[in-house]
Amino acid sequence: MSLTFNAQYNLFSDIENRSDIKNFSKEQISFIFRKIAQQDLLIVGEKRFFLPDSVKLMMVDTPFNDKLIGDSENNLFISRRGNDQLEGGAGRDIYRIEHPDDNERRIWINNNDNSINPDYDLLILPVGIEQMNIIFKGIDDVILKTKSSNQKEKLEIVFWQFMKNKSYQHITILDAHYQLYHIEVNEEGKLYLDQYDTQIIPTEKEDHLVLTDGDSFTEEKLDAGAGDDLIIDHSHHHRTLHGGDGNDRIIATGNGNKWLYGDAGNDTILAYEGNNFIYGGTGNDFLSGGGGDDVYLITPNDGHTVIEDTGGNDTLILYGMDEGEFHTVEEGEDLVFKLSNPEFKNRFSVKIKKGALGAEQKIETIKTHHPDLKETITADAQAEMTQEDKEKRENISPELMKELMSYFNDNQSGSFRQKIARDPDQLISVLSH
Repeated sequence: MSLTFNAQYNLFSDIENRSDIKNFSKEQISFIFRKIAQQDLLIVGEKRFFLPDSVKLMMVDTPFNDKLIGDSENNLFISRRGNDQLEGGAGRDIYRIEHPDDNERRIWINNNDNSINPDYDLLILPVGIEQMNIIFKGIDDVILKTKSSNQKEKLEIVFWQFMKNKSYQHITILDAHYQLYHIEVNEEGKLYLDQYDTQIIPTEKEDHLVLTDGDSFTEEKLDAGAGDDLIIDHSHHHRTLHGGDGNDRIIATGNGNKWLYGDAGNDTILAYEGNNFIYGGTGNDFLSGGGGDDVYLITPNDGHTVIEDTGGNDTLILYGMDEGEFHTVEEGEDLVFKLSNPEFKNRFSVKIKKGALGAEQKIETIKTHHPDLKETITADAQAEMTQEDKEKRENISPELMKELMSYFNDNQSGSFRQKIARDPDQLISVLSH
């Protein structure tokens, strides 16, 4: 089995091209990121760089105008600054748009997918849908445009060739109020926005599940089962949500305390408010607990995990690992945990976004084992462990996770109190793998 790594281009760490970058025009496309079947391509100005087969380029923009081109897999595009061009193609892509400084922005999206039944992509807006107008441009393009009277604060999102055919008409919109919509074309060829028809009964296929305070489940537990699922929980209930097998997206917007499990697959888990317990499970996951006092659980079998937190008194549990078994390195402004055992060198890492800065994004407490549920294992004893013993030690049951969560509630945070996010309107970065 070949191993792959996700890599993000860092403009400020590019020493080789720093002198050229200073002269780049902000009016032209200066950076092109392209996913290719064998080797991803990075173009900086006039220079081309092919990445090794094992390194996959993350589609995250720079402060300049960028062109981000995905492949036929499930891509994530993060566009924060500049006037960017995003091309997703086939697969279930995520387009995350931000408007942090209210400068005028224009984003072009080309999601052409020639499949018979194209998968629906997800566009995440930084504003409510009521703040935007939908208009035509030219023959086939469609624009979502903010209603601001100040031209400098306008945000325009251009859906390239949308009216041409069904190959472009497969995008779901998640606005800042966490409501889902899709753009429809009626029989007369006129556009309208339709609120998404969701369900709360999971299947073994790809589900879109939207939960509210009015929905109730046995013991407040929901398992989406197999399939690449999207779960959005708007409720203020204390709930347990499982993504099940597949590459799932779990978004919890309410201020209830949640137990969120990605399970198997490359998952994205976002919790905006409350004190949450988050376990991505096996696969390469992205986890974000928001502004509350959150607990993140990681085991050696969990692949490559990225954590982005925005405040609170947070805890990272490295379960099945002792202090001498891992080390940390700084990668720019990020802090990365790696296992020292060569067997896990290319199979495991935990990256804390901006964790090296000592800012709100850092994780305040690192725990390597639970004093009652796991004994410290010496290196000699570990070498003598059978494969069965190792698997028992490295895998963790939901019941044990609950005990761990209870321990940190009682000993770290006092009462398991409800905490409102410091900035509930901020959308946390979404990484899809």
